[in-house]
Amino acid sequence: MIWTDLAESDIENSLGYLRTEWGSQTALTFLMRLAEALELVSSHPTTFKVINRKLNVRRFILNRRITLYYQLRKNDILLITFLDTRKNPEILKIEIRKIGITKKHK
Repeated sequence: MIWTDLAESDIENSLGYLRTEWGSQTALTFLMRLAEALELVSSHPTTFKVINRKLNVRRFILNRRITLYYQLRKNDILLITFLDTRKNPEILKIEIRKIGITKKHK
């Protein structure tokens, strides 16, 4: 799996928020759920909902607040973002354009 800088930043921000607002145990629970989710995506990458066929982008709902968007590539999986569901969904389109995801990576 390849993590974009955005995906890494999303997780860091989520963990910081959880530790500050809800405590270390909640942050640890989130990390365990994240590990399970990444294992599922890695093991069964084509199982989850396609949101952009042309770019082969899919989504995995991590919890009610966070959705993982990833791109299936020929030999790998690109983790694009862990988007907070409270944000405007148009942000995803902007972020995909920013990091330059194109069909040639399929």
